Amino acid sequence: MDIAINTPAVVDIHLNDLRDGSYGVANVCAYDGASICTGSINATENYWGCPQGPGAHGCSATYGTGIVFTPWLQQHANGK
Repeated sequence: MDIAINTPAVVDIHLNDLRDGSYGVANVCAYDGASICTGSINATENYWGCPQGPGAHGCSATYGTGIVFTPWLQQHANGK
């Protein structure tokens, strides 16, 4: 897992290379079963390990609710 969030706040995550092959961004508040998971995660403009975006074959994925990822980067955030 690259980035794990556990807060009822709004979180912005941008311009990252999320390419460990499993979960790039996870809302672990939902994983914990907390009832205060009212926040959202804006994870747009990240590279998810392949040009096709989160959840595609070979890409990192998201876990949990409240995660916005469109549009995503189609190449590495650092340009390499």
